[in-house]
Amino acid sequence: MNICLIGDTLTSLVLAKNLINKNINVFVYCKNSQKHDFQSRTIGISKNNFDFFNKEIIKFKKGMFWKIKKIEIYSEKLKDEKILNF
Repeated sequence: MNICLIGDTLTSLVLAKNLINKNINVFVYCKNSQKHDFQSRTIGISKNNFDFFNKEIIKFKKGMFWKIKKIEIYSEKLKDEKILNF
């Protein structure tokens, strides 16, 4: 079986890896014209999702992750004002 995924988002890449783990051929197509200029990025996931990633997608290296104690979200337009705080 062959599967074609469009886009290089985290969701597409996780789906691709999961399908590959099940011996399904996967092709990922993405636009190469975008330049990603991220200095840093943080993604918070639940323990259940973390365990799923660790078991089904990729084994995480120790020290790559840390527990989240709080989340604060800001906007580029309102740099000093929190949008969400939980």
